[in-house]
Amino acid sequence: VPFRLEMVAPYSEGKRGALNPQYRAMNPAGTVPAIEDDGFHLGESHAILLYLAEKHNWVDLYPSNLEQRARINMYLHYHHRNTREASAVLCAPLFNASMYNLSPAVKE
Repeated sequence: VPFRLEMVAPYSEGKRGALNPQYRAMNPAGTVPAIEDDGFHLGESHAILLYLAEKHNWVDLYPSNLEQRARINMYLHYHHRNTREASAVLCAPLFNASMYNLSPAVKE
């Protein structure tokens, strides 16, 4: 699937920040990641994964069998909660340029 990667700075209101009004118009939650697919906008990594798997019929990644999907969904929900909690404590301060007075080059 062709794509264009754009780096976005979490917790930043800068030009490429997730809290920038242009980014929030696409993803009102201001979270990373988000995608734009032919005018359709979607945030949250697991929602994006499931959307792409269903759109492109990637049954090797997201099987059509309901019980197999349920196991994958169980892991995704577990992963989401634990990753979100850990990143809030461990990683967020590293990306919050305004809180730590990082140089403008880092903010952009």
